[in-house]
Amino acid sequence: MKQATNEITHTGFRGLVNVKPTREASSDGLSDLKSAVNVDIDNSGNVVTRPGFLRVYEGKVHSLYGNGKVCLFRQADRLMQLYQVSGAEDSSPDVVAPYAVRTLASGINGSLRMSYQYVAGRVYYSDAAVTGVVEVTARPIPVVRSWGMLPPDAPVLSATTEGILSKGKYQVSLTYTRNDGQESGASTVASMTLTKKAGGIDVICPLSADPNVRKINIYISAPNGEVPYLAASLDNTPSATVPGFTVPYHYRGETVTGPPLLTWGLKPPPPGQLLCYYRGRLYVASLNTLWYSQPYTYELFDPAQGWLAFDNPITLVAAVEDGIFVATSREVVFLKGTEPERFQLMQVSDCGAVFGTQAMGVLPGEQGVNGRTEVVFWESRMGKCAGLSGGRIQFLTADTYNYEAGEIGTGVFWQRSGMQFYLSIMQGSPLPPVNPQSSLMTTRDKDSGSYSLALPVPDLQSVTAI
Repeated sequence: MKQATNEITHTGFRGLVNVKPTREASSDGLSDLKSAVNVDIDNSGNVVTRPGFLRVYEGKVHSLYGNGKVCLFRQADRLMQLYQVSGAEDSSPDVVAPYAVRTLASGINGSLRMSYQYVAGRVYYSDAAVTGVVEVTARPIPVVRSWGMLPPDAPVLSATTEGILSKGKYQVSLTYTRNDGQESGASTVASMTLTKKAGGIDVICPLSADPNVRKINIYISAPNGEVPYLAASLDNTPSATVPGFTVPYHYRGETVTGPPLLTWGLKPPPPGQLLCYYRGRLYVASLNTLWYSQPYTYELFDPAQGWLAFDNPITLVAAVEDGIFVATSREVVFLKGTEPERFQLMQVSDCGAVFGTQAMGVLPGEQGVNGRTEVVFWESRMGKCAGLSGGRIQFLTADTYNYEAGEIGTGVFWQRSGMQFYLSIMQGSPLPPVNPQSSLMTTRDKDSGSYSLALPVPDLQSVTAI
């Protein structure tokens, strides 16, 4: 007698699953897989062979960044650019044509992870030790410069009997202006009291060592006034008699019609491990403090009150439509609102975030005010997450695939053949899971200590929200 057999027909697959118990086959015939190597699975359940790759540069690099306009990375003490060469341009032996590399900046000590943020033709970067800006537009080769300018030292004042100034106390402060028109924060105020009915003030200004500084602006108050106004702008060129200073500016009582000083107490940003742009401001995460720039003035920060403090070092900062996700390794909060002074702080999860794994992308079914909107993806102690508007979090793998979350990592989002992918790679000591009872399948590489997982982004309706 022929033994009866049971036939199981699979019309497609939902993806990898390693939790117990596994899900039953759905009514549409989609089943789960315990193992899948070198293939992609789309939301319709189709299995497609994953395409290969081409190594275009040979070298020990980190902190790769690309936005379609420029591609940057770190190697040793240098900030490098990867770009496509023309037919007449030679490429390095380490690079596969049609690509080439060039050094944009050198002398960067250490090998800290670098963060980047593109705004209006400029890439702002920092690695928690240094800061800088890459000017991308209007130049055949990107140019690196400082991010902001240190304020000048206080001016040197001396009284003179020449002039028509009234008796009283005069306040004098300085700023620098760079060749692109940006103005620095203000110097410490120097004051001079005139005791006679008429007189003048000689002002000597310290030079800037920044080659991009073109002008030194002199602000002077009215007698016994509180607000200095622009009185003169001198070239940033040295005096022939006093090294390190300009020629003296002789203020004798001329009518001051310039604008008031608006950069009191403002300075360049501190170095930070993460950068983010949101509604006209740049945000810099420096250890456990989130600093924010002046509105639409990305190179001036207020060290006195322009910051928000958190309990632990910040591992994620990402803006969505109506707020900013900020995470440490143990918690995720959402800063809801448009202005930092009026943010509503919402604690949304204790899953935390793995430093370096955040990536912006889109989620099928998620609609913003003007159509599809960006969301942020990251790795956490509950697997892959997507942060949406309103502070909502979608846990993309928590119910289906458990794995260790490392201390640091990287993440990237891309689209190919109608599919959306978020790829992450992590390394370092594993973070404790939120639910220690979860069955944990490790895919750690024994040699490198790294483990990675690439999963297609599921439909919004198929994941669990909080």
